[in-house]
Amino acid sequence: KSEGYVDAGYDTLHIDDCWQGGRHQSGDKKGRLYADPRRFPTGIEGMKSYMTSNGMKFGLYGGAGIFTCEGWVGGHLHQEKLDIHTLADWGIDYYKLDGCFLNTEKALDDAYLTFTGELNSYYLANKTKDFYSNWNGFVMSCSWP
Repeated sequence: KSEGYVDAGYDTLHIDDCWQGGRHQSGDKKGRLYADPRRFPTGIEGMKSYMTSNGMKFGLYGGAGIFTCEGWVGGHLHQEKLDIHTLADWGIDYYKLDGCFLNTEKALDDAYLTFTGELNSYYLANKTKDFYSNWNGFVMSCSWP
């Protein structure tokens, strides 16, 4: 806000690749993504809160393969349901899903269909009055490598 972006009409900040710190290895967050603590000391939750308090929406990038395009951990392969729950818990407004590290067109198709299928299932399972006040869902874009 202090840089003038909101006044200039910008309404979303999207962080692309390389934000991922990994996946929790134990406890109640086992398997969930987390942000690189050096780059995001307050985590994604803190960044989302900051952006919202300054009148902006917040978006993230993720990979459908075993790694992101830059080779960071956090690809969604076989983690789609858990990752959608994590993104919803964070209140993400926009999500870009990339297809790096998937070696065939069929693997790309399957990964995108699985992710969007899990997203639709999550939406339908949580479609309540409170759901809309807590999370409006997100815009998702699929990016082919």
